[in-house]
Amino acid sequence: RTTDQITLVIDVRSGHGWANIKAIHLLPFIQSTVKLLSDLHPLRLERCVIFPVPKVANMIWKAVTPFMGKDTVDKVRLISGPAGSNDGVPMKLSEHLDDELIRKLEETRLSCLSK
Repeated sequence: RTTDQITLVIDVRSGHGWANIKAIHLLPFIQSTVKLLSDLHPLRLERCVIFPVPKVANMIWKAVTPFMGKDTVDKVRLISGPAGSNDGVPMKLSEHLDDELIRKLEETRLSCLSK
């Protein structure tokens, strides 16, 4: 049995052939993703970082958190920022992820866009 925990990173920027998720659809997506991971891998999900989300998504999130489970609320981090295919990662992402990891994630994303 292991005590390792994971951080799920969800980048919702658009790319060629796929659109970014609309703010109104983020909440059910967040809830179902965190619940699924918690159900399949109990105690393994440390946090779920979703970026870049529109500022309105953060406002909606704050409004609905009193009606959600504390475990879900404590694990989710929403980072605001522009979400176009050519936009970089928000600066605040480095508060939650190591700079080297951010660089590797961005490198992987860009390699997928060039295909």
